[in-house]
Amino acid sequence: MKLIKNLLKKIRAKLYHNSDNNIYYGEFIGSVNFWRLVKWNFLYFEKILFSIKNRQIKLINYFINKFKIKKIKNTFIKEKLQFLNNNGFIVLENYFDENIIEKIIKDNETIIANLKSQKRNENSYHRFRGVPLTDNLIKIWLDENIIDIMENYLNTKLYSRMYPAINYTHCAYERTSKEIHTKKIKEQVASYWHVDYTNTISVTVFLSDVDKSKTRMQVVPKSHFNLNSFFKISDEAIEESKKSVVDCVGKKGSVLIHCGNIIHKFKGVSNSDRLQLTSVFSSGTNLALNVNHISSCLSKNFDIDSLDTRKRNLIKGIFPISIRQGYEMQNEKIFPTSYKGL
Repeated sequence: MKLIKNLLKKIRAKLYHNSDNNIYYGEFIGSVNFWRLVKWNFLYFEKILFSIKNRQIKLINYFINKFKIKKIKNTFIKEKLQFLNNNGFIVLENYFDENIIEKIIKDNETIIANLKSQKRNENSYHRFRGVPLTDNLIKIWLDENIIDIMENYLNTKLYSRMYPAINYTHCAYERTSKEIHTKKIKEQVASYWHVDYTNTISVTVFLSDVDKSKTRMQVVPKSHFNLNSFFKISDEAIEESKKSVVDCVGKKGSVLIHCGNIIHKFKGVSNSDRLQLTSVFSSGTNLALNVNHISSCLSKNFDIDSLDTRKRNLIKGIFPISIRQGYEMQNEKIFPTSYKGL
């Protein structure tokens, strides 16, 4: 059976991409070309079925959200949601006050110092996932406005997919997809065009200033409407498409929100770094439950059950709620106990 599956996998890959050229080569066979994406979605139909199941066909959601936006009373949320809906990303410039950002940095100075100590003379990415929860961190991680924007955008109930993380990225060399391909470069940073899970939405809080002279993220606006593949996309494919590319920049305290299905990449600038607080949310799938991260998050004795009902339910996929009858195992999977009696 395994041999048959591997054979079918090879046939499918060959039907999608038969031979390399200047635009599609090696691992860089993803595309923004309409007809090539049609072929990919026909051959790799599992992703579109997953998107339909989770109501995450972005073009359909775009029209649903357009009607929803008209009814929103909060001007700030209405304006930012409209931009996110149209473009697949948004930067909220100077959203958080610099004082609370400095408190977050101060609270986690040991973590940050350790991340920076790992810097090497290469493109490197260092992450601490499971940042200890404090009142200040909760204000940023579970900000009401940002939650409202994301939940309205996904057009479904929102869940935290991952624990809050501090990321430190160092760029030693600027890369192109052709260079990565020809030199067979393997590195931690995603310095190539790609997409994330289609049902996710990510939040990045800048803990340092980011401008066009520094390492940053770039996005292709409106590319979230595509039924994108999971293959890497070459620089040449983006150039050929003549689609615009936007730099995601802002002062310390600015916030980048981006849809998982938007085409984006790490744009490195030699000898520059970036420091960020990141979190990922989803429609309820791909929840990265991890007991070690739970332990780390609660290491300062934060009372997770003191959160209001909305926030507690938002994170219950990665911080399970205690229930009276507990849980039971069914076919190696965990479910709430079905029998409620003694």
